[in-house]
Amino acid sequence: MSFIRENKNYVLLLLVMLGTGFYLLGTLDVSIKLMTGATLFYVLILLGIIYIKPFLVENKWWENTFYLFIISAFFGPAILSYSIGPFSLFPFRILFPIMALVFLYLYFKDSVFTWNRIHTKKVLMLLLFWIIYAFLSLLWVKSISQGIMDLIFLSMGIGIIYFIVFFSIGKKHFYYLYIIWVASFAVILGIGVINHVLKIHLPISRIYTANPIYSYIPTSVFVNENDFASFISLSIFFILSGILYYKNTMVRIAGILLILVSVYMLEVTSSRANILAVLIGLGFWFLFLTKTKLKNKLLFWSTFGAGIVSVLFFDKVESLFNAVFQLISSLVVTSGSDETSTDIRINLLKNSMIFLQNTFGFGVGTGNSDVYMKNFAEYPTGNIVNVHNWWIEILVNYGVVIFTLYCLFYFYLLKELYVINRDIPEQSLLKLFSVALLLAMVVFPLSSVSPSSQIALNYFWVLYGFVIAFINYYRVNEQEEHI
Repeated sequence: MSFIRENKNYVLLLLVMLGTGFYLLGTLDVSIKLMTGATLFYVLILLGIIYIKPFLVENKWWENTFYLFIISAFFGPAILSYSIGPFSLFPFRILFPIMALVFLYLYFKDSVFTWNRIHTKKVLMLLLFWIIYAFLSLLWVKSISQGIMDLIFLSMGIGIIYFIVFFSIGKKHFYYLYIIWVASFAVILGIGVINHVLKIHLPISRIYTANPIYSYIPTSVFVNENDFASFISLSIFFILSGILYYKNTMVRIAGILLILVSVYMLEVTSSRANILAVLIGLGFWFLFLTKTKLKNKLLFWSTFGAGIVSVLFFDKVESLFNAVFQLISSLVVTSGSDETSTDIRINLLKNSMIFLQNTFGFGVGTGNSDVYMKNFAEYPTGNIVNVHNWWIEILVNYGVVIFTLYCLFYFYLLKELYVINRDIPEQSLLKLFSVALLLAMVVFPLSSVSPSSQIALNYFWVLYGFVIAFINYYRVNEQEEHI
């Protein structure tokens, strides 16, 4: 009863919403499935507000603004999106300029943070150089409108990184970022389950207007299932880290359930690259991040369990191995027909290399790979114009120089995370973050080849911002953080 009294306003709001929902169900042509989905979504939102209310009081105003901005980045245009001519307005785009003003105010007026405390200056300058190069590439693009749109996405993405690096000045900020990622993932995964079970989708989803036979495919708050699957493959390791380093039994049970649901959702999306990415991430964790004692336990129990399951369910185990074999084969072996997904991706790659050669290694210009693929492709791609590979997208759009710098940038972050993770004691809270970030970065190269384009997916920029901010924080405080 004390819980209800403390949160009576939220409980009253929930009851009003439920009453309104039942009224609409009886008077309007609204399906029960739609109302059920909407009710579940709002219940999750209200429970989230009730949970974070105590934390909002203890935070400074700019911290709450920052956290709200990060939350909006995960949901993007899926929630509360309004079209204004060719431009869509939604919470993230409203909060971005507000965050920019807050950033400038705190930097020049309040001195909450300064450039001197940044130990990852070269990384941030590289990202700034990327924006400058993208701007200069507008001089030779075929489509200036596509170029400007891509430049805006790139600038906003790198802006997210800058905000996270400068605003994350204390250990609690990383804890909140971690909680926001996990909580957002739980909500987004829940929406995906609603997609799959109730077969209702948000208007942003490609399934929203697709043939009803595809209505079981979950896309959650994303346009397509590949974007959703990539987010799942990264987030699984945030949950795994929580299971490893949270001592609370209920948290661990909830984490295990989330991972089981996540694996099922990955299977439903049929994203082969992300399924393989998760397997690689788990393999990396087992080989490099577990101690010998835990390795022996895992080997014993997995062998024991696999033996029992193989005896009891031999046919199913055999079909599972065949499915995994076909999964790997489909990623590396072509059919030669130019019609399968893998063959189309290879043709996209071939065309991209031709475009790069024709532009003398400078790239076709920001955002113009789609334009070239549509109008100048020499190999058939089945009317698909997106490169469907983040790494090749960078190479063909921005050229050899930016691609090389980006690769060095990625491997630098991976190396730093590995070294830092090795140095952090097991009992430190920082271990929770370092393991989650390291494993997410390990799987990123493969998970990033699944979406048609990565540049507009904000969770990708949040991940990189989290990683750079964490490395910077550790380097600033490495002498005193071994507690």
